[in-house]
Amino acid sequence: YSIGLGEGKFKLDIEVSKFTGAAAIGYENIFTVNELPNNNYSIIPSNPSRGFHWDYILYIPITLKNDILLVVPNNTGKESDYIDIHKEKAKELIIYKSELAEELGVPLLVPIFPRPVSHDEIYTHALDRGTILTNISKLNRLDLQLIAMIDDSKRILSGKGIILDKKILMSGFSASGDFVDRFTFLHPEIVKAAVIGGSDNIIPCETLNSENLPYPLGIYDYEKITDRKFDAVKSKLVCKFPRLSSRYDK
Repeated sequence: YSIGLGEGKFKLDIEVSKFTGAAAIGYENIFTVNELPNNNYSIIPSNPSRGFHWDYILYIPITLKNDILLVVPNNTGKESDYIDIHKEKAKELIIYKSELAEELGVPLLVPIFPRPVSHDEIYTHALDRGTILTNISKLNRLDLQLIAMIDDSKRILSGKGIILDKKILMSGFSASGDFVDRFTFLHPEIVKAAVIGGSDNIIPCETLNSENLPYPLGIYDYEKITDRKFDAVKSKLVCKFPRLSSRYDK
Protein backbone atom coordinates (compact mmCIF):
# COMPACT_ATOMS: atom_id res chain seq x y z
CA TYR A 1 0.00 0.00 0.00
CA SER A 2 1.09 3.54 -0.67
CA ILE A 3 -0.74 6.07 1.48
CA GLY A 4 -0.48 9.77 0.80
CA LEU A 5 -0.87 12.16 3.73
CA GLY A 6 -1.51 15.87 3.64
CA GLU A 7 0.37 18.31 5.82
CA GLY A 8 -0.60 18.01 9.47
CA LYS A 9 -0.23 15.77 12.51
CA PHE A 10 -1.13 12.08 12.41
CA LYS A 11 -1.04 9.23 14.87
CA LEU A 12 -0.08 5.96 13.19
CA ASP A 13 -0.77 2.67 14.98
CA ILE A 14 0.75 -0.41 13.33
CA GLU A 15 -0.20 -3.96 14.32
CA VAL A 16 2.74 -6.19 13.42
CA SER A 17 2.03 -9.46 15.26
CA LYS A 18 0.94 -11.23 12.05
CA PHE A 19 2.93 -9.16 9.60
CA THR A 20 5.48 -10.82 7.31
CA GLY A 21 7.13 -8.26 5.09
CA ALA A 22 8.56 -4.77 5.29
CA ALA A 23 7.30 -1.26 5.86
CA ALA A 24 8.89 2.07 5.05
CA ILE A 25 7.81 5.56 6.03
CA GLY A 26 9.28 7.79 3.35
CA TYR A 27 7.65 11.14 4.00
CA GLU A 28 10.45 13.66 4.49
CA ASN A 29 8.85 15.59 7.31
CA ILE A 30 7.71 12.72 9.52
CA PHE A 31 9.63 12.89 12.77
CA THR A 32 9.53 11.49 16.28
CA VAL A 33 8.21 13.75 19.03
CA ASN A 34 10.46 13.48 22.08
CA GLU A 35 8.86 13.99 25.46
CA LEU A 36 11.13 15.82 27.89
CA PRO A 37 11.44 13.46 30.89
CA ASN A 38 10.81 15.86 33.75
CA ASN A 39 10.67 19.45 34.97
CA ASN A 40 14.46 19.73 34.96
CA TYR A 41 14.08 20.55 31.25
CA SER A 42 12.58 23.85 30.08
CA ILE A 43 11.99 25.15 26.55
CA ILE A 44 12.65 28.89 26.67
CA PRO A 45 10.76 30.77 23.95
CA SER A 46 12.47 33.12 21.51
CA ASN A 47 12.83 36.70 22.65
CA PRO A 48 13.99 39.14 19.94
CA SER A 49 13.99 41.98 22.46
CA ARG A 50 16.71 40.08 24.33
CA GLY A 51 18.62 39.32 21.13
CA PHE A 52 17.57 35.79 20.07
CA HIS A 53 14.99 34.78 17.46
CA TRP A 54 14.86 31.06 18.28
CA ASP A 55 13.89 28.93 21.27
CA TYR A 56 16.45 27.14 23.39
CA ILE A 57 16.31 24.29 25.91
CA LEU A 58 17.72 24.58 29.40
CA TYR A 59 18.47 21.61 31.65
CA ILE A 60 19.21 21.98 35.35
CA PRO A 61 20.79 18.89 36.96
CA ILE A 62 19.49 17.43 40.19
CA THR A 63 22.76 18.26 41.93
CA LEU A 64 24.83 21.32 41.03
CA LYS A 65 28.56 20.80 41.59
CA ASN A 66 30.08 23.58 39.50
CA ASP A 67 29.02 27.16 38.78
CA ILE A 68 29.52 27.06 35.01
CA LEU A 69 27.19 26.60 32.03
CA LEU A 70 27.68 23.84 29.44
CA VAL A 71 26.57 24.78 25.90
CA VAL A 72 26.09 22.16 23.15
CA PRO A 73 24.96 23.56 19.76
CA ASN A 74 22.25 21.58 17.96
CA ASN A 75 22.95 19.63 14.78
CA THR A 76 19.96 18.10 12.97
CA GLY A 77 22.07 16.44 10.29
CA LYS A 78 19.83 17.62 7.43
CA GLU A 79 18.12 20.69 6.03
CA SER A 80 14.45 21.43 6.62
CA ASP A 81 12.24 24.48 6.70
CA TYR A 82 10.15 22.83 9.45
CA ILE A 83 11.49 24.17 12.74
CA ASP A 84 9.78 21.32 14.62
CA ILE A 85 12.23 18.87 13.03
CA HIS A 86 15.16 20.86 14.43
CA LYS A 87 13.34 21.25 17.74
CA GLU A 88 12.85 17.50 18.17
CA LYS A 89 16.49 16.78 17.32
CA ALA A 90 17.57 19.40 19.87
CA LYS A 91 15.33 17.74 22.47
CA GLU A 92 16.87 14.38 21.61
CA LEU A 93 20.34 15.91 22.00
CA ILE A 94 19.72 17.51 25.39
CA ILE A 95 18.17 14.31 26.76
CA TYR A 96 21.31 12.47 25.64
CA LYS A 97 23.73 15.12 26.95
CA SER A 98 21.92 15.53 30.28
CA GLU A 99 23.87 12.50 31.54
CA LEU A 100 27.09 14.48 31.01
CA ALA A 101 25.55 17.53 32.67
CA GLU A 102 24.61 15.40 35.68
CA GLU A 103 28.12 13.96 35.89
CA LEU A 104 29.68 17.43 35.75
CA GLY A 105 26.96 18.94 37.92
CA VAL A 106 26.38 21.89 35.58
CA PRO A 107 23.37 23.41 33.80
CA LEU A 108 23.11 22.61 30.09
CA LEU A 109 21.90 24.79 27.21
CA VAL A 110 21.02 23.55 23.71
CA PRO A 111 19.81 26.14 21.16
CA ILE A 112 17.11 25.29 18.64
CA PHE A 113 18.68 26.90 15.59
CA PRO A 114 17.15 26.15 12.17
CA ARG A 115 18.93 24.81 9.10
CA PRO A 116 16.59 25.86 6.28
CA VAL A 117 16.51 24.12 2.92
CA SER A 118 15.16 27.35 1.40
CA HIS A 119 18.51 28.97 2.24
CA ASP A 120 20.81 26.01 1.63
CA GLU A 121 23.68 28.37 0.84
CA ILE A 122 23.84 28.99 4.60
CA TYR A 123 25.08 26.18 6.85
CA THR A 124 23.74 27.56 10.10
CA HIS A 125 24.58 24.55 12.28
CA ALA A 126 28.25 24.92 11.33
CA LEU A 127 28.30 28.71 11.83
CA ASP A 128 29.71 29.12 8.33
CA ARG A 129 30.60 32.33 6.54
CA GLY A 130 27.13 32.68 5.04
CA THR A 131 25.58 32.62 8.52
CA ILE A 132 27.91 35.37 9.69
CA LEU A 133 27.35 37.61 6.65
CA THR A 134 23.71 36.96 5.72
CA ASN A 135 21.26 39.87 5.90
CA ILE A 136 18.38 37.54 6.83
CA SER A 137 17.69 38.97 10.28
CA LYS A 138 16.59 35.76 12.03
CA LEU A 139 19.58 33.81 10.68
CA ASN A 140 22.24 36.48 10.90
CA ARG A 141 24.99 36.16 13.54
CA LEU A 142 23.78 33.05 15.33
CA ASP A 143 26.94 33.39 17.43
CA LEU A 144 25.59 36.62 18.90
CA GLN A 145 22.15 35.07 19.27
CA LEU A 146 23.72 32.22 21.24
CA ILE A 147 25.46 34.72 23.51
CA ALA A 148 22.07 36.36 24.08
CA MET A 149 20.63 32.92 24.98
CA ILE A 150 23.51 32.33 27.39
CA ASP A 151 22.88 35.68 29.07
CA ASP A 152 19.15 34.94 29.24
CA SER A 153 19.73 31.50 30.79
CA LYS A 154 22.00 33.04 33.41
CA ARG A 155 19.24 35.53 34.19
CA ILE A 156 16.74 32.69 34.64
CA LEU A 157 19.15 30.65 36.77
CA SER A 158 20.00 33.69 38.86
CA GLY A 159 16.31 33.96 39.69
CA LYS A 160 16.57 30.44 41.11
CA GLY A 161 19.58 31.40 43.20
CA ILE A 162 22.10 29.84 40.78
CA ILE A 163 24.94 32.27 39.97
CA LEU A 164 27.24 31.14 37.18
CA ASP A 165 30.75 31.98 36.04
CA LYS A 166 31.13 34.53 33.22
CA LYS A 167 32.75 31.87 31.04
CA ILE A 168 31.14 28.73 29.62
CA LEU A 169 32.02 25.18 28.63
CA MET A 170 31.26 24.02 25.07
CA SER A 171 31.08 20.68 23.30
CA GLY A 172 30.31 19.71 19.71
CA PHE A 173 30.90 17.09 17.03
CA SER A 174 30.82 17.33 13.22
CA ALA A 175 28.82 20.43 12.19
CA SER A 176 28.28 21.42 15.82
CA GLY A 177 32.01 20.86 16.32
CA ASP A 178 32.58 23.45 13.60
CA PHE A 179 30.13 25.73 15.39
CA VAL A 180 32.01 25.37 18.69
CA ASP A 181 35.41 25.82 17.03
CA ARG A 182 34.30 28.96 15.18
CA PHE A 183 32.36 30.37 18.12
CA THR A 184 35.43 29.96 20.35
CA PHE A 185 37.56 31.60 17.66
CA LEU A 186 35.22 34.60 17.52
CA HIS A 187 34.53 34.85 21.26
CA PRO A 188 37.46 33.34 23.20
CA GLU A 189 36.81 35.70 26.10
CA ILE A 190 33.69 33.79 27.19
CA VAL A 191 34.79 30.18 26.60
CA LYS A 192 36.64 28.52 29.47
CA ALA A 193 37.13 25.19 27.67
CA ALA A 194 35.82 23.45 24.55
CA VAL A 195 35.72 19.80 23.51
CA ILE A 196 35.53 19.49 19.72
CA GLY A 197 35.43 16.49 17.40
CA GLY A 198 35.11 15.91 13.65
CA SER A 199 35.51 19.57 12.74
CA ASP A 200 37.49 21.75 10.37
CA ASN A 201 40.31 23.94 11.65
CA ILE A 202 40.95 27.67 11.47
CA ILE A 203 44.47 28.75 10.51
CA PRO A 204 45.70 31.68 12.66
CA CYS A 205 47.07 33.50 9.59
CA GLU A 206 45.83 36.33 7.38
CA THR A 207 47.39 34.93 4.21
CA LEU A 208 48.95 31.75 2.86
CA ASN A 209 51.05 31.70 -0.33
CA SER A 210 49.86 35.27 -1.04
CA GLU A 211 46.19 34.21 -0.81
CA ASN A 212 43.91 35.86 1.74
CA LEU A 213 42.43 33.52 4.35
CA PRO A 214 39.03 34.95 5.35
CA TYR A 215 36.73 33.45 8.00
CA PRO A 216 36.41 30.52 8.55
CA LEU A 217 39.72 29.63 6.86
CA GLY A 218 41.86 32.15 8.70
CA ILE A 219 41.96 35.56 10.35
CA TYR A 220 42.07 37.88 7.31
CA ASP A 221 38.73 39.58 8.15
CA TYR A 222 38.64 38.75 11.87
CA GLU A 223 38.69 42.43 12.85
CA LYS A 224 35.87 43.25 10.41
CA ILE A 225 33.66 40.55 11.95
CA THR A 226 34.52 41.06 15.62
CA ASP A 227 35.51 44.76 15.75
CA ARG A 228 38.80 43.86 17.39
CA LYS A 229 42.20 42.62 16.30
CA PHE A 230 43.08 38.96 16.60
CA ASP A 231 45.19 38.45 19.73
CA ALA A 232 47.62 35.69 18.79
CA VAL A 233 49.46 35.94 22.11
CA LYS A 234 46.35 35.56 24.25
CA SER A 235 45.03 32.82 21.96
CA LYS A 236 48.40 31.02 22.15
CA LEU A 237 48.30 30.44 18.39
CA VAL A 238 51.22 30.90 16.02
CA CYS A 239 51.03 31.44 12.27
CA LYS A 240 53.93 29.29 11.15
CA PHE A 241 54.25 26.56 8.53
CA PRO A 242 57.15 24.12 8.42
CA ARG A 243 59.29 24.15 5.31
CA LEU A 244 58.80 21.09 3.18
CA SER A 245 61.85 18.91 2.54
CA SER A 246 63.75 19.49 -0.72
CA ARG A 247 62.22 16.47 -2.45
CA TYR A 248 58.86 18.28 -2.37
CA ASP A 249 60.13 21.72 -3.42
CA LYS A 250 59.35 21.15 -7.08
